[in-house]
Amino acid sequence: MAEGMERAVEEVQDTEGMPSWAPPLFSVLRIFRGGDPAKILVKAGGMADRLAPNIRRTIRYILAFQGVAVLAPLLWFLVVRHRWPAAYVSYAVVFCTLVLIAICWWLRWRGMQYARTGARLVGEIARSGVATKGIAEKATEEALNSEPTLKPLASWIVGENPEEYRLEDARDEYLKRRVDDQLDYYRRMLEEAIVERRRLGRIVTFSLDGSLFLAVAGLAVSFNAGADRWLRLSGSDYILGFVGAALPLVALLMQLLGSSLELDRRTGRYAQQIEFLESVRKKLLALEDRDALRSTVQEVERVLLGEVVEWYYQAKFSEPYYRSKSKINDAAEIREVAARVERSWIERIVSGVGVSAGFVGRVIFGRLLVVALSVVITTGLISLHVPKDPIETSRLRQEDGRLLSSAEAQDWDPVPNRVKNGFLLIAHGLHDGVDTQGKFGEGEEAHWMTRMQEAVKSHLGASAPEICLVNWHLAANPSHFSLTGLEGVKEGDEPGNVIPTTPQGWMQNVAAIRPAAEEIGELVGYKLARAIRSGDIDNTRPMHFVGHSAGGFVVLHAATVLTDLGLAPPEFRVTMLDTPVPVKAHLEHLLKTTPIDFYKTSAFATGIPDSGFVPNFTKFGLELPEGIDPYTGAHSHAHQWYIDSIASGDENGFLRSPLLPPPAAD
Repeated sequence: MAEGMERAVEEVQDTEGMPSWAPPLFSVLRIFRGGDPAKILVKAGGMADRLAPNIRRTIRYILAFQGVAVLAPLLWFLVVRHRWPAAYVSYAVVFCTLVLIAICWWLRWRGMQYARTGARLVGEIARSGVATKGIAEKATEEALNSEPTLKPLASWIVGENPEEYRLEDARDEYLKRRVDDQLDYYRRMLEEAIVERRRLGRIVTFSLDGSLFLAVAGLAVSFNAGADRWLRLSGSDYILGFVGAALPLVALLMQLLGSSLELDRRTGRYAQQIEFLESVRKKLLALEDRDALRSTVQEVERVLLGEVVEWYYQAKFSEPYYRSKSKINDAAEIREVAARVERSWIERIVSGVGVSAGFVGRVIFGRLLVVALSVVITTGLISLHVPKDPIETSRLRQEDGRLLSSAEAQDWDPVPNRVKNGFLLIAHGLHDGVDTQGKFGEGEEAHWMTRMQEAVKSHLGASAPEICLVNWHLAANPSHFSLTGLEGVKEGDEPGNVIPTTPQGWMQNVAAIRPAAEEIGELVGYKLARAIRSGDIDNTRPMHFVGHSAGGFVVLHAATVLTDLGLAPPEFRVTMLDTPVPVKAHLEHLLKTTPIDFYKTSAFATGIPDSGFVPNFTKFGLELPEGIDPYTGAHSHAHQWYIDSIASGDENGFLRSPLLPPPAAD
């Protein structure tokens, strides 16, 4: 026994020139070079049968469910008309979609198994070796002459096949075991394919006739002046709508079923094989010469194995319509599948759970981006169409883009001595605002805008510029101003200081914040233009705008307004701190005249062009201190780093500001 296993290992290793899946398959089946083809046929055929996907039996149920998944979204019409709970419909649609994804993944997984295709091919080669034994030496190998990568399989599986036979006995045995057996198989399969094709044809015809009936019925109803009222009272719109959509879908699904079952190809192939084998049978019965028998047997094996090889290549290189993996290791798959076949039922259950977990991980979690985009786009559209609370909207208009001298000031009051040194504008982002309510108590760190303002004053002293803080905290929280929106403001809440409590509220804000910030920026730009006209700002002096997060959109558009009006100063710079997904066209427009510095610190800041994509644009990727998360912590790190750069004199930070006095001459 031990010697036999050692020999099997040695022989399995002697597989040079064979497909990569062959050695592991031979090892799993425990077959070796020169073994008995009859035993190889039993082992390989048994494995292929156990791994067969049975898709032809299950495809009908799969297509039926796919039809349900297509029609399920039509239930949304009943939500508005009959006040069905929207949650029930949404759950049904999500369930159908997830199961549909699972079905597509399953079809791909079963249809792409190299273990099944390899085992079936090995079994058919062994079958050929058994049928030709003692009749035509190397007939099986010569039948694969046109497939150089598969030909070594025949030599390895069949081995020596000496010609020792009586002509009549060999001919009768070959007719019985090979020709007649294949004829019975092809005739039975041809009859089944024809019956199935006729049945599908009847269903398609009835479905299309029903569709025509409903289409003409709808046309007749439309000629009636009271068609709307009649449809509403009778409920016929359900029949014309749901059934009218279902019938063409049934016709399409039946055609898809015929395509999946390959009825046309199989019918033609079976008929071709039957004609060939019937003519060969007559030819074999009339043979009385050994050479003629050998030549005929070789021709039969070439045709029969050719069909198997054609199926093998189609299965091996078929293109799945839905992917969960980009690449499959065929050898590794064979080992895994074979091991699964030999496991106990408990081990198979555990393995099945593992496969399910892998599916969830690759297909569901791998598409979280799709889910996130859906939520963002949907909530964004809702926010654009939801009616606004008129009281809160009026309050928002009054508070839009307020310019403040400091967190304690009620308004912006320029200081003439500082105006002559230049002008610095600072803008906050989403869910933020100037600390006008005294939120930070004694001993607590002041808000970042205040800290930046104080750091500039301390560093520049008498040369400090006029500093203005943009307070747009109400508009920086869009979800709190919908009359029937996704978030509501409770009595006593300060809308700009209330962070959304639901994922929908967050997504609505994410979707709506950029247009809100751009609108605020344009308003701030016009306010600054009026200040320049009135002399409160000297546009012959340097000017610097700094915006964090969505505040980057504010300062970008405020600066654009000044440049478009011809009021921008000669020395002008815009600094954007970790602003997510800026519009490239908006950057390019301002960069024609004004340099922009962009500082990226978090994973939120995506879609940022590289430095120099056009002149005047510089991108800085800042390294994070240890212990800071790449999202919220890193996002806040942007303004903290920039504040620290004021005192540190980092050449990539505030040192680039045009507000700094020129270096003293030597």
